[in-house]
Parts: sequence; structure tokens; C-alpha cells
Amino acid sequence: MDDKYLWLSAAGLAGGAVSQIKKREAISPWLRLCHLTASACCAVYASPIIISYYELSQSEGQYLVPFGVGMFWLKLFEAADSSLSNFKLPWGK
Repeated sequence: MDDKYLWLSAAGLAGGAVSQIKKREAISPWLRLCHLTASACCAVYASPIIISYYELSQSEGQYLVPFGVGMFWLKLFEAADSSLSNFKLPWGK
């Protein structure tokens, strides 16, 4: 495991693929490729933070984190988006 980013992105791609198979949505190949790319990017950038925060660096569970991030990145993004859309500034409309 010399290149950790390769393994993180591979796990993110696998999680994204499982998520797409589970949904069974008919989407275009371009959108499917974008979804897989986003899942790999989220796994590469978010997994080290999550592993460090929960102190999983010496645990076998650290290998599940990038897979889970790749699988559930869209749900997390949608939840954050809906939370932020409910936030109203005092001077906003």
C-alpha cells in the first residue's frame, strides 16, 4: 500500500458503484461517471479526516471509511444542503 490516494479513490469508486447499483436509477453514462468521480474525490479528501477524528488509524475499521464515504457522499451532501437552505440571515429575504 504505497500510494494511499490510489487505495482511497479505489474504495470510494467501489462505494459509489455499490450505491448506483443499489439505487437502480436509469442515468446517463456521463452522470454516472461524474457520480463515481465525486465519490472518489470525497473518499480521498474526507476519509483521512474521519479516520484521524475517530482515531481509527491503527484499526481494521479504517478500511471501511473510504468505502462508506464513497457510498453515502450524496446523502450527506443533500442533508447539508437542506440544513443550510433552512438557515436564514437576519438581513436576508
